[in-house]
Amino acid sequence: MTSKFHPSRECPKEPDAEKVAPDIREAARRLGWVVPTGEQEVREAEREAEANPVELPATLQNAKEVFQRADRPAQGRIAALGGRGDPQVEATLARAAREPGHLTPEIREAMRRDRKAAEEKQEEGRASAPDKDRHGQDVR
Repeated sequence: MTSKFHPSRECPKEPDAEKVAPDIREAARRLGWVVPTGEQEVREAEREAEANPVELPATLQNAKEVFQRADRPAQGRIAALGGRGDPQVEATLARAAREPGHLTPEIREAMRRDRKAAEEKQEEGRASAPDKDRHGQDVR
């Protein structure tokens, strides 16, 4: 049985990169993925910005306040890293790193309980701070 498949007729040729590059650049520019560089591109971007204004959230409207917030310490939004934890947990983690293998049912159950507790704690935090994202950032 012979095939009637003829690649030259059914499969388009690979596009010439030089021919499609301007179209790709224009699409990327329209999507905002490319910063305008030429005078004409800048003028077009300015016209588009005027025609389609974007309102900043109240938390971003005052640049001075934004920079002041960025300079402040995280104020508890970041978990403390380092330091010493539970020696039993550290020993278990060290052993797991040295001896990779299957997790026992007991370990799997402990991991499931820990994950559930962490998720519940996270949900409690969301309920008490509905205007904050999961990292504690203000999203109003």
